[in-house]
Amino acid sequence: MQLKEAEEAFNSYVGLAVDYYKRKKEWTNKDLAIQADLTESFVKQANTGLRHYNAYRIWKIASLLDVPVSYLYPPSTNDDSGLKQYQEIYPQATKKDFENFMRLLSD
Repeated sequence: MQLKEAEEAFNSYVGLAVDYYKRKKEWTNKDLAIQADLTESFVKQANTGLRHYNAYRIWKIASLLDVPVSYLYPPSTNDDSGLKQYQEIYPQATKKDFENFMRLLSD
């Protein structure tokens, strides 16, 4: 059960990160879908965690959005820079939320 929860949290983060950087570029779901050769429905579902992007799609989307691929993945460190990255995607998150998220992914 723990692995499934961790995968869901990971995939949800990726979907929200893609959505965040897509909006910063002032793209719609349709814009991203066209550029990434995906359906708009898939993009919408990935933004909400119902579907997830594979590693190739994440790499391709990062290049289309002009961000390092690491920006689309959860932080790899449990420090202030990781917290800052996490709070960019989850603006209302507390340090405790971040610590719980990181614990879930690392267990």
